[in-house]
Formats: sequence, C-alpha cells, structure tokens
Amino acid sequence: MGKKLHLKTIKSVIRQLLRALVKLHKVGIVHRDMKPENVVVMGNEKPKGAGKKSKRDRKKKVKVIDFGSGLCLSNDKALNECVDSQWVGTLNYMAPEKFAPHPLWQMFSADVWSIGVICYEMFFQMRLFPVRASSCFLKGRITTGTWTFPSDCRHVSSVAKHFIQSLLAINPNRRCTAYHALAHPFLSKRFYSTCFEWQSQCSTYAPNSLQ
Repeated sequence: MGKKLHLKTIKSVIRQLLRALVKLHKVGIVHRDMKPENVVVMGNEKPKGAGKKSKRDRKKKVKVIDFGSGLCLSNDKALNECVDSQWVGTLNYMAPEKFAPHPLWQMFSADVWSIGVICYEMFFQMRLFPVRASSCFLKGRITTGTWTFPSDCRHVSSVAKHFIQSLLAINPNRRCTAYHALAHPFLSKRFYSTCFEWQSQCSTYAPNSLQ
C-alpha cells in the first residue's frame, strides 16, 4: 500500500478520527462508510511571512467526508429497535453485525470497527480483508473474525495490538466505543497506565448509549 507510517502519524490520525466519531455519535449521526477514501489528511502549511509554528500547529488535520451513506438516529427512535441486515458502505470495512438483523445502536459500533480496519492498515500497510476477494468470501472472513496480525510485526507493540483488537472485537457488545477508545493507553497514558485497567473500566459502559 505504501511506506511505513511514523507511529506519531498513526496516533494523530486515529485520535482525530475517533474524536470525529464521538462528536457525530453524540448527536445520533452514524457515518456507515468509514474508509481511507473518506478521510482527508491535510498538512497545516505555514503562510508566507508567518513565524515559526509550534508542533501543535504543524499537526496534520484530519477530516471525515462523504456522508452519503450516513444516517441520523433521532432521539425519538428506540436504539434497541431491530433492523434488517444492511449492506451499506464498503464491504472491506463493514462490521460483522451489518450482515444480520441488529439493533440500531450497533450502527455506532460498526463505525468503530471501520476505524479498527483503517488502523490495522496504517500499521501494516496491507489490507486486513483482501480487496479483490468475492463478497461471499469476505462476508465469511468478517463475520467469523478470521484475521491475524502479520508474522513480522515486531515493530508493533503489544499495547498497539490490544488497541486494534479492541476496535475489531467481533461482538459489538464487547467492542469499545469511540469515546472509550480515546482513553486507551495506546493513545494516552493520562487515564489508564495499562490495558487491563482500561478494559476493566470500559466493561462497565452501556453500549446502547449515545457516547
């Protein structure tokens, strides 16, 4: 896919994507087609004549685009209401629950899964689920959670792997929300120093809440 990305770049992009999801999900909006093509990374260039920029100013800005598949779940809709399977979005980034009837709240979890796929691909510069495979094959791989880390992944820490696994939990009830993902030790040590502490806290969240 390309050259290996710097760890700081991966963290910055994923952190900004999760923050975007938190804002969207808080007002009941689900994107339903999160993928690299719908993520724009813009460099914050220094205008001519401007002084030296701080590291914060030089950080690349990330924007989520193309809400054509998006959906607004208004507050008057019961999030536990069940909907039919919805093949909405791009197959390689679709969450397992999309292939079967599921409650509305799981649409939020599906967005998080897509971020997990993006994160995996940023780390390893390879597709998590092959692009040219048949839809039947991909569905089988996704719904059974059939994926592994590459054999040569010594450059990726155990904390980073745990973070990816948390985003790609096959059961949406066990998958973290975008809100909780931001507190994972991979992105920040301010909240929890270990993955165990983080996981113990996140196991108490209500998955059908708008967080």
